[in-house]
Amino acid sequence: MQKLNAESLLAGYLEQDIELRRLETQYRNSLLEQQKTAAEQSFSLQLATGTMSVQNINDTVRFKIEPSLTASIPIYNGLDVSVTVPYTTDGTQNNVADVTASVTAGILGSEHISRNVTLLKTERAVLEAKRAFENQSKTAEKEFYQNLVTLYQAAAQVMSAKDDLFEDELAMQTVKTRGYTVTSTTYRTAELDVQTSTQAVTEAIQTYNQLYVLFLTKCGIQPVLPENTELAPLPDSIPADITRQIHKFMEHLIQEDFVSIENALWNRYIGSLERKIDTDFALGASGGFTWKNEDTADLNTADIGLTFSWHGITAKAGVSIPVSTDKNTPSPVFTLSAAWIPNTTKIKAIEKKQKTLDAELEELDIKDAEQMYSETITAIQQTVLNLEHQKKTNDELYLLRKDLRAEIQKRFALGMVSELEYRQAETNETTAKLQCLTTDANIIITFIELQLLFVSDKAA
Repeated sequence: MQKLNAESLLAGYLEQDIELRRLETQYRNSLLEQQKTAAEQSFSLQLATGTMSVQNINDTVRFKIEPSLTASIPIYNGLDVSVTVPYTTDGTQNNVADVTASVTAGILGSEHISRNVTLLKTERAVLEAKRAFENQSKTAEKEFYQNLVTLYQAAAQVMSAKDDLFEDELAMQTVKTRGYTVTSTTYRTAELDVQTSTQAVTEAIQTYNQLYVLFLTKCGIQPVLPENTELAPLPDSIPADITRQIHKFMEHLIQEDFVSIENALWNRYIGSLERKIDTDFALGASGGFTWKNEDTADLNTADIGLTFSWHGITAKAGVSIPVSTDKNTPSPVFTLSAAWIPNTTKIKAIEKKQKTLDAELEELDIKDAEQMYSETITAIQQTVLNLEHQKKTNDELYLLRKDLRAEIQKRFALGMVSELEYRQAETNETTAKLQCLTTDANIIITFIELQLLFVSDKAA
């Protein structure tokens, strides 16, 4: 029969885990999404033909086009640089006028905060995808040991059923020794007990074999079952001394690394930034140059503009100043526009109250997470103490039953005890060993559960 090793089985189990591979793919995709967002938020360039028109005037075809080039640099307060070159031709005369070059940027506003929030959310998405991938590896390992515990327990059920069978067989031997006839009630009762116990052993072995085949298949191994009533082998040892690692891990715990607290702190941080995006006041400015400005008799002009918004009021003001040494130069052209949405003030007041409540909820989430942390740590500490006590008890019981089995084996060799008594001693030793392995696996499961409660990395 194949000898199984827990570490190699675990490696195969992780390799077969489809969810682990899916989360790894999602993590790689989140990295690409982060690169795309960074590119979108750093620099963009747009080339456009503008509106093209064709007109027939007195059998003369007039063609006009307004190509433009726009560069956006969000990192500098939403800085936009644009150049537009209107061009008109009728086949004989070409005209270029109203050529503009301008620069627009925010002076006071939330463009930089909005950009920062976008980048932070993308970074967070990468971090969470990475954590999900890494945590799935731990979760799969936990499931592996949970399946192993189920198998150990199923094997213990087989041992228990065999122990009952041994007792019934011993009772049957006693009945025969005392001379009860085959037709007597005592004999028939003892015989029925043996048959019932035999059936119970068979059913327990069938259950065990089903679990065994499923488990090894998940580990990527073709299972081989024994032809007799013996159990297919299980790992007879798993990583020990995990309790020492648990204590060392708990000695260095940081409350802020508790998953629920870390998430609550992140939500408060990003929430506070998002609440700053929708500001009550914003101010922007623009500057540029227009060649052959039609508004100033085809003179070149320097253009300056301001934009303003506050509580539903928006206003724009601009001036185009002719650039010329001619005394007859036209005066500057001033432009002004304004708009007002009366309901905005009321809406802003409501939103301000909502922001206050959102902030309060975020603080309550942090307090709730801190309380959960205290309760969880207390529960885990008690669980670890119970498992340590259980391990100590099981190890001692196993050594006692191992020594007892060795003693009975010697006495069996001398003919002082029956084969059934010796087989029962072997079964008791095996059961005690299974209990030790089950406890060791449960300790590993507890350690994994503890690790999953904390983040293993920090956001940048």
